[in-house]
Amino acid sequence: MFRWTSLVFLALFAALYAGEDTEPTPRIERTANVIVHTTDPRVTLSPRFSCSTIFGCGAYDPWELMAYHGPDGRLHSFHRTKSAGNQPHSENVRQLTFEFVGTAVYLYAPPQSPLEDFPLGLQEVCLDGTCKNIDVSTIYDDSDPGMPVLLWGEQDLPPHHHRLQIRLLDDHTGWPFPHVDVMAIQYIRYTSVGPPLPDPYKPPIGADLANVTLEDTNYAMTYRPLFSFYNSKPYKPWDTFMSRPTYGPADTFRHTSNWGNARSGSQMRQVTFSFQGAALYIYGAPPETLKTITNGRYLHAHQDICVNDQCYPIDAHQAYLNVDKQDESHPVLVWAYDRFDPTVISTVHLRLLDSQSPDGLEGTQMTFSKAVYSEVQRAPPWKVPVPGAEYGTFRVPHEWLTYSPWGWGWWSNNPWYVDHGCRVAWNMMETEDEPKWSFTFTGYGVKVYGPPKYSFLGVTHASQKVCVDGRCHYIDVEHAYLSVLPGEANRPVLLWSTFGLESNMKHTISVQLVQRPDDSRRTMMAVSHLEYLTVEYPRPKPQLPPTPTSPPGTPIPTKDAGPLIDPKVLEVLGLVVLLVFGLFILVSVVTFAIVLVVDPMGQPRPTPVLPTPTIPVPVPAPRPRFPPPPPKPQSETDSLLDNPPPYEEFTDGPQSSIPPPYSPSRHAPSGSSAGPSRERTRVTLTRNGESPEQRTSPAMPSTRRSRYGTFAGPSGNGGGGNSPRR
Repeated sequence: MFRWTSLVFLALFAALYAGEDTEPTPRIERTANVIVHTTDPRVTLSPRFSCSTIFGCGAYDPWELMAYHGPDGRLHSFHRTKSAGNQPHSENVRQLTFEFVGTAVYLYAPPQSPLEDFPLGLQEVCLDGTCKNIDVSTIYDDSDPGMPVLLWGEQDLPPHHHRLQIRLLDDHTGWPFPHVDVMAIQYIRYTSVGPPLPDPYKPPIGADLANVTLEDTNYAMTYRPLFSFYNSKPYKPWDTFMSRPTYGPADTFRHTSNWGNARSGSQMRQVTFSFQGAALYIYGAPPETLKTITNGRYLHAHQDICVNDQCYPIDAHQAYLNVDKQDESHPVLVWAYDRFDPTVISTVHLRLLDSQSPDGLEGTQMTFSKAVYSEVQRAPPWKVPVPGAEYGTFRVPHEWLTYSPWGWGWWSNNPWYVDHGCRVAWNMMETEDEPKWSFTFTGYGVKVYGPPKYSFLGVTHASQKVCVDGRCHYIDVEHAYLSVLPGEANRPVLLWSTFGLESNMKHTISVQLVQRPDDSRRTMMAVSHLEYLTVEYPRPKPQLPPTPTSPPGTPIPTKDAGPLIDPKVLEVLGLVVLLVFGLFILVSVVTFAIVLVVDPMGQPRPTPVLPTPTIPVPVPAPRPRFPPPPPKPQSETDSLLDNPPPYEEFTDGPQSSIPPPYSPSRHAPSGSSAGPSRERTRVTLTRNGESPEQRTSPAMPSTRRSRYGTFAGPSGNGGGGNSPRR
């Protein structure tokens, strides 16, 4: 029975405890000490204005913004309020409110010296509705004179949302009371908790981070609202101012105030743009120019910046508080964050949070100069300059570019423009096709130039969109011409450039005029020329093997890698060599044998005939190797003289070696009676000039007569008796 009663009691107790309104405790993943100054937009100072009752109801700001020089030589700001006009137990009580999520909080006040010897009033600190009075005078007596004073602190808080309030409880007005009390707060430090922040982005191998600047005149910037109204009259809430530093080109920035501003809706003053990068930096106007346009009375407005619906406060006053003297002519960095995801396109809203100030109070102001973001780009595979490489720059005149659309009103062939070395196009508001040009090149970088500044003074330059291989950016042409120094006004103006492209690939660059629909200005687009950069890498030199460093005589250990050539391959190569050598010997022997048998003209060599020792054998003259040419047609007499009849020898007994004189009867035809009749005998000669009868009786003398003369046979004078031709 007791057991069941205990279980029911425990169940009822658990149900009652679960019904209480308790806030779940989040898991603490990150803690950090954060300092929040009283100028931070997260700090609320109330009331916003008070009413002076001495001379009617004049509105004034009950909180004074002051500063002092600390021991570190820097300025430190704080807010101070007085007890005069304070209403401690009403909604108009002077108080500071701050909300945070953390586990500890501390409240600091400025030193005694900048409080101008005013007595310190009684103060009350409330944390989440729990209030406590603090004796400020006693705390100041025990503090360091030159350092901020810790007024109050609380720690070991649950990691929830907390609300801190500091109130001034004194209401002394100074009359008829003898004094006026003050309350001053310099900053709040608290220990924040929350999810861990992502690590700063580190580019992978082969990539790098490059800064891209978006000036206030860039096409990517949008300023809202375009128009505001005062007494039913429209006016532009955003103004453009120009600043020219002592050294360097001119610069511009945008300026607006809380006059007519709304904390939400379409009339809220804001700057909108998009970027894709790992870090973002926001810059405000140069302090030197702000002092000039506001006569030194400038109060920074509360601002915040929202990136993809995540908002961050901007304390512009602290950013401008300690700008060095030499940097007052340059834009001031007011906010930075380096933990964005570079793969996501982020949308940025820079907003002014202050509503319109009551009459009699100074307005707050916000400026915007430029935004810089870190873009991930492919790192070039070389470091410029490459040792031994050949770099080249090629200039492309405007005549070589490809223009579209082509027609009247777009790209003009006006001789005046051509004489100034450029091609010009104007925006056509009634058409959707805006002027565009393109070019294809091979290189690692490209530069786009416009005509000189003095060629088009007073002309509004249009914004341009440049794309290289499909990756696009906006060219701030207006700011490029503003940045031209006076001594460079007659030179072409560099509008845009990029590097780090693939050096051995073709790239296409295109530039197009862009203009907002709400911009009705007549704008101009002009191009002078472009330059692309090339690089040729040096060829690597052959590397020699390293020289051994061991002393002489010391064996160098080497790894046995085995024979370089397979032994089987060596055997095959040996057989092939032997076969080739054998064929060579065989061909040589055959060739030598042929040369011995056949003469160079291809005829077989004759067998030599040795003469008999006692009988000399005459050797006839060698026959002609080639037959004689055919005879020419001649007369009958010449034919007989040059071509006598076949050789015939007539013997009439012994004859002398001297031929007889010409006798007509000898050559008379047969049957004629000219001279006595003689018996004729025909003797045919053999190869050696001998008749068969002479061959049997070689000693018989004989005489032969031919067309070439008469000579003796073997028994004569040896055939040497040639006589002249008849």
